[in-house]
Amino acid sequence: MLDIDEPSEVVAAAGKFSGAIAAADQRVAAIVAQLVVPARPRSPLDAELVRRLDWIKDVLGNALADSANRADATYLRVRRLMDDLVAADADNGALICRSGST
Repeated sequence: MLDIDEPSEVVAAAGKFSGAIAAADQRVAAIVAQLVVPARPRSPLDAELVRRLDWIKDVLGNALADSANRADATYLRVRRLMDDLVAADADNGALICRSGST
């Protein structure tokens, strides 16, 4: 016998996964927001530091957006798959019932 979690349990687990990713993303975003240069650049080296920091913040910001999109896509895909599984199960159950009555 195959032991499969209920579709609602699978969707709930996917929701927890997505929520955990969102929470981690929020923590990283808060840290990124605190990455600031303490004073206005006064030298070419300071100006380069600001450019590098801006680049780092852009890279991390893009990674956060990608992470959120992937987590959302994973959750939505799991929901669609579970909806399809429930529908297929109902359809096949109805088919079996009909075939038994002939």
